[in-house]
Amino acid sequence: MREATERFTVGDLTIDPVPCIPAPATLGDVALVLATTRAGTVIVTAHPPVVVTECDVVRAVAEGVTPGTGVDELATEPPPVAHESTPVSAVLRAMLEFNARSLIVLDEEDHPLGVVTLAAVLETVLGGPSWVAALRLALQIEQHAL
Repeated sequence: MREATERFTVGDLTIDPVPCIPAPATLGDVALVLATTRAGTVIVTAHPPVVVTECDVVRAVAEGVTPGTGVDELATEPPPVAHESTPVSAVLRAMLEFNARSLIVLDEEDHPLGVVTLAAVLETVLGGPSWVAALRLALQIEQHAL
C-alpha cells in the first residue's frame, strides 16, 4: 500500500464539490446552506478557509451558540488542506494527524476546489472500494487519536 500512496496525487482522486460561502459567515448562514443544499460540509472562503460540518453546527447549538455568531469564532485551528499535486501519502498523514476523514483541496491560487475523502483515497489506492482496508485504516486513525 505504501508504493500506491507514493504513486498517486490528489489530482488522481475524486474531489467532491462542497458549497462555499464568503467570509464573514455566521452559524445561521452555514446552517441555511447545509439545509438548502443537503450537503454535510460548507467551506467559508476565509484565509485560511474554515470548514463547518453538520456536526459542528449541532455541537454549537447544543452548547448554546446563537445563529448570529461568526463561524470564525468557532474554529479552533486551521483545517488540513491539500493541492492537486499533493502526494496521497501526505494526505493520509494529515488525516491521521488531524483525525480527519476529509481534506480541503485548493487550486494553485488557494481557492477551494472541494474536498477529498478517506473513501476516495482508499478507492484509488486499492483499485476499488474495500471495506476491510477502510476498517483497518479507520482503526489506525482511531488509535492515533487516542
